[in-house]
Amino acid sequence: MIANKKPSIIIGIVYFLLHTYCCFAQHDIKLQVTYLDSIHTLDITQKLIYKNDNKKDITEINLLDWSNAFKDNTTPLAKRLAEDFKRNFHFANQKERGFTNIKSINFTNNKDSVHYDRAVDDYLRLKLKNPIKPNEQKSFTLKYQVKIPYHRFTGFGYTDHNQITAKYWYLTPVNKAHLHHHKNLDDALIEKTNLEIQIQAPERFKILSSLPPKNTNKDQKIKAGYKQYTFKGISLHPSCISIQDTKEIKQLDRFSTNGFEVETNFKSRKLNFEQRAEIFKKVALFCRNELGDFPNNYALLDNVSYKKHPIYGLNQLPDFIQPFPNGFQYEIKLLKALLERYRLEKLPINHRENYWVGSGVTYYMLKKYIDKYYHDLKLLGEVSNIIGIRWFHLADLLFSDQYFLNYKNIARLRIDQPLSMPSDQLIKYNQEIGHPCKAALGLYYLSKLEDFSESKITEAIKNTYQSPTLTNSSNFLKELNKATITKSYDMSWFEKDFLNFHKNLDFSFRVKKIKNKDSLRLSFKNKENYQIPIQLQGYRNDSIISSYYFKNISHKQHINIPNKQEDQFILDPNRYIPEIQRGNNFKTIGKLLNRPLNFKFFQDIEDPSKNQIFFIPEFHYNIYDGITIFNKFYNKTILRKNLLYEVTPSYGFKSKTLLGAIKFRYRQPVKEYGLYQINYFMKASLFSYDQDLQYRRLNPSISLSFRPKDLRSNLRQYLEFRTITVDRDKPKDTVLATPNYTIFNSFYVYSNKNLLNTVTAKASYEMAKNFSKVSGTFRYNKLFKNQREIYFRGFAGTFLYNNTINSDKDFFSFSLDRPTDYLFDLGYMARNEETGWLSQETKNAEGGFKSQFNTSFANQWMTTINTGTTIWNWVYAYGNAGFYKNKYQDPIFRYDSGIRLSFVANYFELFFPVYSSNGWEVGQGDYLNRIRFLVTVSPTTLLKLFTRRWY
Repeated sequence: MIANKKPSIIIGIVYFLLHTYCCFAQHDIKLQVTYLDSIHTLDITQKLIYKNDNKKDITEINLLDWSNAFKDNTTPLAKRLAEDFKRNFHFANQKERGFTNIKSINFTNNKDSVHYDRAVDDYLRLKLKNPIKPNEQKSFTLKYQVKIPYHRFTGFGYTDHNQITAKYWYLTPVNKAHLHHHKNLDDALIEKTNLEIQIQAPERFKILSSLPPKNTNKDQKIKAGYKQYTFKGISLHPSCISIQDTKEIKQLDRFSTNGFEVETNFKSRKLNFEQRAEIFKKVALFCRNELGDFPNNYALLDNVSYKKHPIYGLNQLPDFIQPFPNGFQYEIKLLKALLERYRLEKLPINHRENYWVGSGVTYYMLKKYIDKYYHDLKLLGEVSNIIGIRWFHLADLLFSDQYFLNYKNIARLRIDQPLSMPSDQLIKYNQEIGHPCKAALGLYYLSKLEDFSESKITEAIKNTYQSPTLTNSSNFLKELNKATITKSYDMSWFEKDFLNFHKNLDFSFRVKKIKNKDSLRLSFKNKENYQIPIQLQGYRNDSIISSYYFKNISHKQHINIPNKQEDQFILDPNRYIPEIQRGNNFKTIGKLLNRPLNFKFFQDIEDPSKNQIFFIPEFHYNIYDGITIFNKFYNKTILRKNLLYEVTPSYGFKSKTLLGAIKFRYRQPVKEYGLYQINYFMKASLFSYDQDLQYRRLNPSISLSFRPKDLRSNLRQYLEFRTITVDRDKPKDTVLATPNYTIFNSFYVYSNKNLLNTVTAKASYEMAKNFSKVSGTFRYNKLFKNQREIYFRGFAGTFLYNNTINSDKDFFSFSLDRPTDYLFDLGYMARNEETGWLSQETKNAEGGFKSQFNTSFANQWMTTINTGTTIWNWVYAYGNAGFYKNKYQDPIFRYDSGIRLSFVANYFELFFPVYSSNGWEVGQGDYLNRIRFLVTVSPTTLLKLFTRRWY
């Protein structure tokens, strides 16, 4: 027996030694750093021992130098920040920027020099004259200074309180295959390194590091007035340091359990130290059981790093608002921060190329933790119990339901991207919220399948996190394959459909009684043909009386089941499948409506078990109808729906008439890019257009929406066809030759709006019984480094024929300064006023002038130029010039100029004319009547200002 055990013991020892060797760091780095606080600079002497564990000679070494990505506006980081509409970096002065100043790089014990080049801004390439042989190592000495940037750019950097939190601040070897540009994604993967940091700073500063602290050598000479800190450990991710003024710093918490130590500046007003320590032990035990031991048995959890990867929703709540159980917000914040440290420090994977693995596991663990300890916690916390709020379906949702809501949001907005896509190609919402939630839902769904085991999924995750060598998405999928209980189960759909394609899961079904048979026929429709199992349950009087588990339902499939007198069937009753549409998962037997009607005040989250109709009173105002009260009935939920309707009966208290509008809209998805969506729209409305005069407008339309394959691009194109039919009451004292009219209008819009350059163009064609015309508008905005902006707008339009000159005067003519808006597109507060402040409202349409002229309409053609530039901040100078021609008259030239106050560009602006074809306007007696204003009150339009960074 003993003899038989010897080979296994030897094999075990060999395996242990090999495993230990693979886990050991490849390189050694020792940093001697002095912090120069007056210039926010780190003076660094670095010793690098580079080991060649490859089978080939090494002739060049790549060093990550992400600090240098802050040097100017041409780096990949600068371009990324501009894409995200972050203006502060583009306008930063040199003092606020960061950079790396290389003084020397040499062999430590060799006079032979090392040549390096900076082909790109954020890494160095060392070119070696004599290659490093396999199993050989060479030592280098690097001397350089790193200027720390201002913290507002990425969250890391120096603050106004003379403190710094620095990341990616030292030069470190990186595999060429994993060499990525700094794009503010916090995803650098370095080669595993033995790292020691000795850093000196003035005595008033305290220094922390993501590496464990070590005792300082007392015999070592330290610069007078300085204090030295030493940190040492193994690193898979660049070490972060925090240098804080002791006058500003708050006492840090230091927790320890089973040899694992954490320092954190997370605080909670309602928890004492002992309570916070107990929460840490609970969180640390969960992470250790699920992911294994933490590297170096030490972690620094700070607010700066947490804000890079927060739990959105909780991070917007101020400290004094705590709708959740005592300590919950602190607990989840601590858990999320620790899971992120696990992802970066323990998961040996290319985070940019395999982003879904680490982010998905992090969010899956969050969901698993919440389901374990807070499974009954509501999404709104205690707010769900407040009278008025508890009537909403949103108040019924659990805290963990937010995962599905976040994924459903991107699916409904049609901005879903493949999970397998590299993180730098994702839009911001997907990168920070959408994809982590979708990946977590995928893992959660696998764990709930009958063919899988939740414990096996945990084992697969732990094996991936504990891999001794670099892993990838394929290896993780292999580990998941091992988690199947049914070994013959084929989960290729997970990789083929769920990861690599962004098809939207959606099942529907019908139930039909089979005549003369005691059975039912189920007709399933798997809209995207996902080959995944799904559960069906039958109910009678809300009690489960039947349950079925169907595997591999094809695109369309019919299945017969016994009739047990069920009165309702629910598909996926436990809501495990991340479906985009759950309203078609309910079927009621023997009732007129499949789902009951549900009237609710105000807007709510979608309840798939009910047909929701919302109603809300609204108050509008215009000068003709006065205060108008609406009672709007609609089906729009918080998340987008393809089919929308809105019925708004209303009453004008001044006009004393019944008014209102009816709207219908249907969005038809087409494909992912190119022509990706078709919109069908119908609107009918009845309002007043003048004193005691009403108009009725009917507007059916169809629009085609185009976008590129790269969703990060802001390029969009639209092509719309519509008819506008207007029926107007006839004024008693005025004869309108065309009181009623129908116009066919088609237009094409090109839009590419970015921080530094914006280009928009529109071409329009109109045709009616008595006229036809074409027009085009082009606008270009340019933003310069000195914060000066210039803009240029050009307009040109001509009538193809016009028989309305003698009958309708200038109602259909081009306007120089204030279009008549016969299409009812511009949303005037008072469209027919000729005096008073409401008559001074203007729009950036047609001629675009701001001064008023006696002759300002053109019934033949018009061409104008509008331009302007920044004077200071939101104060602009503007100038307009143009020609226009009326029939049987010579062309007229007009110009104007003045000051524009742009409080919110194109949404709320004031225009003060100075000089124009009218002369010196400031000196004329009625100047207050010459001031113009522009205002946009559409909430949807204004919301785009705040969501453009995310979508």
